Amino acid sequence: MDIEIIIRRFSERESFSAGDVIFQEGEAASKMYLIAEGEVDLSVQGEPLGVEVVNGSVGEMAMVDPASRMTTAKAKTDCKLVPIERNRFLDLIREYPEFSLHVMELLADRLRLANNIRTKS
Repeated sequence: MDIEIIIRRFSERESFSAGDVIFQEGEAASKMYLIAEGEVDLSVQGEPLGVEVVNGSVGEMAMVDPASRMTTAKAKTDCKLVPIERNRFLDLIREYPEFSLHVMELLADRLRLANNIRTKS
């Protein structure tokens, strides 16, 4: 799935400076983000989960389960992110069905990593 196609489709960007918290584990979740510029660190219970880069995404779980965030996302570098709220997400998966598979694969990978971190604690 070429996420860059989706990123180019939207002009709206949210800017974050290096070190800014984009969202925090435990807070309410209402949107995911596509990374137009920069890098984002992900962590669970303070343990590193990975780094997402340009054309990556963070916060996908909010599209499936809008309960509290399971991870913390922090800007590793200055970032420009495309916010995707649930209605926009539903439109995207109708237009690009492969996008839903892409998101499910990311969720599976991140849940597996997060579970490994949580079971070590």
